[in-house]
Amino acid sequence: MSQFLATYAPTAAQVQSVTNYLSGYGFSNIQVEPNNLFITADGTVAQVSVAFHTSIGQFSQNGSTVYANLTAAQVPSSLAGTVIAVLGLNNAGRMAPPVHVQTAVVTPAVHFYTPQGFWTAYHADSTATGAQTPSRSLRKAT
Repeated sequence: MSQFLATYAPTAAQVQSVTNYLSGYGFSNIQVEPNNLFITADGTVAQVSVAFHTSIGQFSQNGSTVYANLTAAQVPSSLAGTVIAVLGLNNAGRMAPPVHVQTAVVTPAVHFYTPQGFWTAYHADSTATGAQTPSRSLRKAT
């Protein structure tokens, strides 16, 4: 892992330049993953629009209000070699729990079987074993 990080992860200086950029535009809760490959931050629509030179639109999707950037996010040339992508400028594709509740069906699951339970489930306790197979002596044909 350390060899991968040494080869591919941004340096401390690169991370600092990105966090400085974000804080300079008023972003808060700036967090850097331990491997330096991902930085998250919270910001308002106005901060996002100015920092990433994009417009954020408001839409209705399945009865909910969603936000999404209308143009591609951009970073200054000083960060171009460090920042590969700006993600999370929308909430349109977020996962949500199902609206309806299904009743649980209680059935035994295979992963709950004990070793003896497997024998019973597959009727292995009534299957002949190799010890019960009659042996025959074999002769070599001459």
